Amino acid sequence: MVPILMKPIIPFLLATVLASPLWAVDFTPRYREVTISSGQVAKRLFFQGETGKYTLFAPQDTNMDGESNALRFTFDTLESSTLVFQRSTLNPEVEFGNEQYLREVERLLPATASEVTLIEEGAHPLANPDWKGHRYLFSCKLPGNNLRVEVLFVNLNTKEQIVIITTAYSEVFKSAREAASRIIRSWSPVTEEELSIPPLS
Repeated sequence: MVPILMKPIIPFLLATVLASPLWAVDFTPRYREVTISSGQVAKRLFFQGETGKYTLFAPQDTNMDGESNALRFTFDTLESSTLVFQRSTLNPEVEFGNEQYLREVERLLPATASEVTLIEEGAHPLANPDWKGHRYLFSCKLPGNNLRVEVLFVNLNTKEQIVIITTAYSEVFKSAREAASRIIRSWSPVTEEELSIPPLS
């Protein structure tokens, strides 16, 4: 485990990204209305990227809130646990392992965190074999609580990189990471034709 010295930083939850790259995903939730066989109208969720559209599955026991820079989930059964998708200030041209990533991670961790320790770091397999991921797992302390934070950088293509942050109290982190992983694995590109197909009931 490697201790990390922290400086005051901006809290990551829906924080304004200070230096977004030219190519970036817009995390504002958008919906395509689709008429199903019963005549009712269903909505297909999607997000606009520079090179195409993306979608994901948001379970009923989560709450979703998004804007252009970031998309945030909370979990009904996991107090104070969060999952955040947001734009990376880096880009896929910066190779994983470069010290710029560690500086970016330090910016993303809670500003009041102390005793920050890097537990794990390494390549992270993703559902889409064309995407590349690199993961950092930290433990830290907030007043009265022990916290775990997982930061995952994902190269979606040669232009777009996003960062996905899972945060939870240490005692529920395993459950939070499992819940977050289901959402992360569902993130996928979607075509206009696919958006016109009614969702599965």
